[in-house]
Amino acid sequence: MKILRWYQKWMLLYCLTKANPLLFVKMRLGKTLVVIRWLSAMFTGKHFILVVAPFSALYSWQEELQDEGECCVCLLEGMKQKRIALLERTLTSNNSGSTWVLVNPEAYRAFDIAAAAQWSVIVFDECTYLRNTRSSLYQYWSNAHAAIKVGMTGTPAPEGDHEYFGVCKLIEPDTFLEGSYYQFERANFGILPNHKRMTNARGANYISSRLAKYAYFLTRQDVNLGGETIEQIRYVKMPDKTRAIYKRVEKEFLLELPTEIKTTIFAMTKYIWLRHLCSGVIEQQQLDTAKADILIDLLSGELAGEKVIIWCHFIADLKVVQAAIMKHFKKEVDIVCGSVTPNRRNAIKKAFLSGEIDWFVCQPSCYRFGADFSECDTMIYYCLPDSGLTWEQSRDRTIDVSKRGSKHVIYLLTKDTVEVDIQKALVKKENRQALTRRMVASIQKRNKL
Repeated sequence: MKILRWYQKWMLLYCLTKANPLLFVKMRLGKTLVVIRWLSAMFTGKHFILVVAPFSALYSWQEELQDEGECCVCLLEGMKQKRIALLERTLTSNNSGSTWVLVNPEAYRAFDIAAAAQWSVIVFDECTYLRNTRSSLYQYWSNAHAAIKVGMTGTPAPEGDHEYFGVCKLIEPDTFLEGSYYQFERANFGILPNHKRMTNARGANYISSRLAKYAYFLTRQDVNLGGETIEQIRYVKMPDKTRAIYKRVEKEFLLELPTEIKTTIFAMTKYIWLRHLCSGVIEQQQLDTAKADILIDLLSGELAGEKVIIWCHFIADLKVVQAAIMKHFKKEVDIVCGSVTPNRRNAIKKAFLSGEIDWFVCQPSCYRFGADFSECDTMIYYCLPDSGLTWEQSRDRTIDVSKRGSKHVIYLLTKDTVEVDIQKALVKKENRQALTRRMVASIQKRNKL
């Protein structure tokens, strides 16, 4: 089992002393591990624990639970009938210990999952989806009954009080008595005639000081991790239609798109097709936006306001990321690829480092050597390079030996695809032959299932 760090022990102690803990802890500081350890210590008999989180976080929960030795873990995915059957089979199993059920917030709005079992605990992870108390999603989950409710999020520095009000009211209804955020604002802040809230010292720090009485706040700066690189995997669930195309490419070397059909006898062509399908874009056709949606959720949520480098191996992915950012944020963003002139590259880089733009979208091969991005603390690999040298060099662009602040690397990986094999091979520094063997073994395993 993993050894808890000192700040994780304090976090665990906080959970042991609170009825309904609220953890506002920055990403990769171990809040998932702490909650699992806490609940494992709290419940020794037969109990049902429900984890409500976005799909990208659910896969991380599944892996963490398996590492902690939890044998009964049910991830609810697939079509509605399949999920219902899987849930019923799990709830009626003969497991004598804790049963963990993992579900995304909107998966079971068609029927009452809250009444499907007598939940001992409901964990709301990445709970900013509960910010709006008037939404149907909030009303749905507020009716869920459990002895203990846990709120978790990786954004301990919200842009506004509304980021936390919904989950605070759901977890601690006796503390936040106001019915809506508007009522909360009217009761605790002065409102000017032009409907703008007065900004004063008391108003600016009110939500933090009120939450500090019973919530746990922690950032990477608080624990001073000594300049180490913190890595995190965010898994993306491939939509069923894209998955069907992906399976045919794996089994038959056949690419069947809505508008055309292609075949090949070359393994390299098959490999390129599989790589493109992981991002949902192939042959100038966008099949899905699953990965782009996860990226936008990160940029607008946990990484809001941060300088972020987004690495994309393929030009098609660069264009998808560019379009998604411009559509959501209504801001112009340039991309850097091999066809961009050196002068233009330097202009884009200068604008990024000076704070004129928040995102730097680039091919990792363009800045393998000599580039200094030490002012940036976060980078996202939207599409990994398969070259170990390119990966290591691009990954080290944010390192600054004169600073002790930690660096954050996020991998967006499509679940059960070659992307997972590539990431494992890069981390273990495997050569091209070892990567090929790893991918072949994974494909054979998936085809047997």
